[in-house]
Amino acid sequence: MIKPGNQVRVLRISDFLAARSVAQKLGEVGKVEAIRIVDGSGLGYEVSFKDGIRGWFFADELEPVS
Repeated sequence: MIKPGNQVRVLRISDFLAARSVAQKLGEVGKVEAIRIVDGSGLGYEVSFKDGIRGWFFADELEPVS
């Protein structure tokens, strides 16, 4: 399970309306800042990147990085 503080890599972006700055993060590594329940059943993760950009991702869009 992905937890706050974990490093993750963005595998894909399913939201085609995502801000351009977030859409450009494909393949990049960021840090999980928060977890939220979305749509009543799934989890969403707020991820921050070194350049200060933050975005929300679903679990299947991320992979943990050691």
